Amino acid sequence: MAIQRFSSRTEKLDTEFLAESLKGAIKYFRIAGYFRSSIFELVGEEIAKIPEVKIICNSELDLADFQVATGRNTALKERWNEVDVEAEALLKKERYQILDRLL
Repeated sequence: MAIQRFSSRTEKLDTEFLAESLKGAIKYFRIAGYFRSSIFELVGEEIAKIPEVKIICNSELDLADFQVATGRNTALKERWNEVDVEAEALLKKERYQILDRLL
């Protein structure tokens, strides 16, 4: 198998590489130096179809992700108070629900 190069400058990371790579996957193991739940906005549907998902990441999580992991409902309510509730619910609700299920 030859090594294929990928450049996010010339191709879309989410659709051209990651989403395509996850199609039909039965496991998704990821080691990430810095993890952000924003990956679920890019390929959340693909990850949701994978039976076994494990993510190992640096202990320095994004503050918003940490709040969701530790306080879930409280963190969401706090963030909703900072921004328009309807906009936040539409933009990121699914992302936080996926993170909650994985944790």
